[in-house]
This record gives sequence, C-alpha cells and structure tokens, in this order.
Amino acid sequence: MFHLLSRYVKKIEIYGIGIELREIPEPTTESVPVPDLHQLTPPANRLEIDPAAQSDTEEGIIELVQYLRVAGVSASFQRKPRELDLTLLGEEIQFHIHDLGKSRPKLWVKRSELQDTLSRWNASDQNEPIRVPARKARSESEVVFVVGEEDEMEVQAYWWIWVTKSVLKAALKEIDIRAPW
Repeated sequence: MFHLLSRYVKKIEIYGIGIELREIPEPTTESVPVPDLHQLTPPANRLEIDPAAQSDTEEGIIELVQYLRVAGVSASFQRKPRELDLTLLGEEIQFHIHDLGKSRPKLWVKRSELQDTLSRWNASDQNEPIRVPARKARSESEVVFVVGEEDEMEVQAYWWIWVTKSVLKAALKEIDIRAPW
C-alpha cells in the first residue's frame, strides 16, 4: 500500500486512490562548480561577446547573425508588405524574401558572381533583366533583378518583391557590392 517512488516522493493508495507525498529536501551547502562560459572555446561559426559589453542577464556565447533588411511590397496588385534580407556569409550572400515575420526558402549567391554580373549590365537596355546564378539548398537557381524606368524594381529570389532602387543600392553598398542603377 505504501510505495517509495524516489528518495523524496512516496505514494499511498487508499481505496484505489493514489496520493503522493512529496518531501522538499533541505538545501545543501555544497557548491556545484559552474564552468566559466567566457573561457570556453566557441565553435567556428559562433562569436564570443565581450563580457564588459554584456548586461548581468546576458551570459555566455551567442550566435551573431547580421543582415540587412530592405522593406518592399509584393509584385501583385495587392501590394502586400514583404521584406528582403541580405545576409553576408563569407563569400556568399543569402537572399531571403518573405512576408513580415514569416520565412520562405532562401537563395545563395557568390559575391564575386553578383558583382561581375552587375558590372557587365548595360543600363541602356533596361528591358533585359539581370540574372545571377544562385543555389537553393539542393539545386541550382538564379536571382533576378528587373530594373525599370520607375523608382521601383523587382527582385526575384525564389519569391518576388518590389523595392526602391536607391534603398536596394544602399543595402548592396553596405556589403561592398556596387549596383549600376
């Protein structure tokens, strides 16, 4: 009728009803050694934050991903808000077009190929889209820039977004890509 479930929990069954008795252990004075997180070697894809720059609640190693976000709208007549995130990952730039607060598949472009393609583009032939080879997670694709005479341009990277030319140019400049428009 009396079962010991653990050191601090006992169960009694009375007329088929189980009652658990829990004992709260006394606090121990033994101190458990806590490793100093700032002395651990971070993995190669992580960045250790300077402890002097942290608040008291932030401790340890965090992953730092920096990206540029360009606001735009969908290429449809509905003109829904969308965002283009440009993330610099070594020699590649990740293009991620998505709805606000949501996610979509991403495309990756080599920085050198993007710059070469943009440099070769002839601004007088604005009817011809700029096509840059890209890759998806498991297949080949392309990022397409459709530059028109208006202040907006279309970017296609798995999905579509209309952005302001000057804003996209400034965002690309931040990651050392010179846009000709």
